[in-house]
Amino acid sequence: MPETYIKAIEICEKANMDVIILDGISNIWKELLDFHSKLSGNSFVNWGKVNPRLDAFINKVFESPCHIIATMRTKQAYVLNLKNGKYVPEKVGLKAIMRDGIDFEFDLVFDVDSTHQAKALKDRTRLFKDQQKFMISSIAGTKILKWASMEPLADKVSNSKHQSGLEILKVLDNGSVNGSVNGIRDVSKSFNGSDH
Repeated sequence: MPETYIKAIEICEKANMDVIILDGISNIWKELLDFHSKLSGNSFVNWGKVNPRLDAFINKVFESPCHIIATMRTKQAYVLNLKNGKYVPEKVGLKAIMRDGIDFEFDLVFDVDSTHQAKALKDRTRLFKDQQKFMISSIAGTKILKWASMEPLADKVSNSKHQSGLEILKVLDNGSVNGSVNGIRDVSKSFNGSDH
């Protein structure tokens, strides 16, 4: 499935689209985990067959001249803590359903709760760094577009793995896909100036 997303991005690029919305890249990770589980042989070695596929997708996102908005689902994260001589699982918040560390790859990461309120978890743009929860709207999209259009990304972000002048927006969706998608559509309108 990462290859399908890569082809879709290429189609959008050839059509000269300004904004691409990838609604649900967690599906890529789920498919890769399923692929890994079906491989015979050493599980550790088999990751060498999985990671390049995901890396190719991530590289395609970063190399694209388009603005890319991606959503991911989240799940409850747990840690094991020692209590009374036994290890007990405890909830520690939410975690994206994707390879660990994926948040590092993006410039802007929003956590969108079940009431459609967003909070920036990571913000290299510094536009939403200290802002309280808010509803993602065309106002947020306008801010992001303005930031993305100001100067090359290399001048804005130090120690970045990005190689092109684009910003990436990831929305962590806590089970409120419809609200998030509506907010993303508003942001998309800001980028391309239309309602479509």
